[in-house]
Amino acid sequence: MLSKSYFSLLIFLISLSLFNCSKVDDFDEKNSEINGSAIFEVTLDTQILNKYNPTEILKILKAEDGYIIFINEQITTDDNVIRIIKINNEFSEQWNFSIDESKEYPERFAGVLELPNHEYIAILNTSKNHFGGIIRGEVYGLKFNNTGGFEWKKTYINKKNDYDNGFISHDYSLNFENDSNNLKFFILSDSIKNLTTIEQYYKELTIDENFNILNEENFSFGSDSDYNFGNTKYHLNGNKYTYGDTWVIDFIIGNEKHYSFQALILKYNPENKLIYKNLFGIPERNEIFHDILIDNDKIITIGEHGDKSGLHLHHQYITQLNESNGNLNWEIRR
Repeated sequence: MLSKSYFSLLIFLISLSLFNCSKVDDFDEKNSEINGSAIFEVTLDTQILNKYNPTEILKILKAEDGYIIFINEQITTDDNVIRIIKINNEFSEQWNFSIDESKEYPERFAGVLELPNHEYIAILNTSKNHFGGIIRGEVYGLKFNNTGGFEWKKTYINKKNDYDNGFISHDYSLNFENDSNNLKFFILSDSIKNLTTIEQYYKELTIDENFNILNEENFSFGSDSDYNFGNTKYHLNGNKYTYGDTWVIDFIIGNEKHYSFQALILKYNPENKLIYKNLFGIPERNEIFHDILIDNDKIITIGEHGDKSGLHLHHQYITQLNESNGNLNWEIRR
């Protein structure tokens, strides 16, 4: 599944002012309210962020005394760092630090877990050289606080690792947001033994505030699996929602299959039972959901769609879905 930064939300909200529709169902573009309860709020200080030449704004967290901003900062064409910036409510920078764990391979930010007492655990991914020159992905957590204090960095060690017998797991952290009371997130693993046997699977990790693993649960991966975890949002009620896009066959000519992407959303209950899997889109046009916002019995999705003539995603796309069954209430395409 593909992912976009929180910046997609900003771009889309600005573009809404170009629509000739002041109100559609429960969506009021004047104050960006959904049913009078959930409000979009985006704060961006261009002057501060331009200092770091970000290529992607990954996430913006509202803190009690300002904002914490996660960015992907491109250093060279082959190297990047993840930078965390704190600005106060007057948009003055308070502190910043960069994360470059591998020094050789790109760093990747997957999400952040908010803890009591204004502490945070950022979940990240990097790559490391192991025996025989094999490059394997590594998931780790980095704990810091609201004053910029660094507390620890801890690496997740997959139980399938067996270095003595040439068995190393490649772990890749999946994008997530977690509004629940449980510290959970997904990784995609493939375990490889002597470059011959490969096993891929999803793994949901439950951790405590010190990155101790409380529970590991594996789920099947592949086209025949009910599980399709990618961009995942954990909700307060315990349900989880996965969204993005997936390949579909538009038509077949002879032995040749023609594909495009369709936007996708899946809902799972707290026991990881699939409630629904719904696709949205027009055949032969690529579509994707970049972000979702859950408001009681409705889901607002924000994404892009492409032209029939090509694969490019460059048109804004917003939908309102029924939360209980995932069916479409309305959509706006621009």
